[in-house]
Amino acid sequence: MNSLLSKAQNNNEDNNNEIKHNSYKYNVSLAFVQLYLESIQDLLDIESKDIRIFKNLLKGEYGKLPGEPNEEIVKKVVGDEKIITCRPADLIPPEYDKFKGEMSEYYTSEEDVLSYAMFNEVAINFFKWRLANKSGIDKELAEKTNGVYPV
Repeated sequence: MNSLLSKAQNNNEDNNNEIKHNSYKYNVSLAFVQLYLESIQDLLDIESKDIRIFKNLLKGEYGKLPGEPNEEIVKKVVGDEKIITCRPADLIPPEYDKFKGEMSEYYTSEEDVLSYAMFNEVAINFFKWRLANKSGIDKELAEKTNGVYPV
């Protein structure tokens, strides 16, 4: 199995060097094949008990595979869990309003909500810094009991 994986990786590297200017879809297909081969290697490795990546790949959580996987392997690995046949991102519930409500104190634009959604702690620190620079008052320096700010 290792030799098969090495051969696929070498072919992948050679192909990528030869066809750098070919379509994006071809490179994505090669990446899926490599992920698929690595997942099979993990599945066949007796010492490895963790096959989540392979299971998620077969369930469709990374998108549609470039080819149809073996039905026996799918049944054995996925079991009775539902296979995703749509775009996986469509299954993520909308959370924009929730994030906007959580950071409403610092909201100035939609980009703020997106920053908060992706990097909430870092974004909050940035929003505090931006507010302190804009207003000239740093809430972190305020005395908590009396709400007095140092001059």
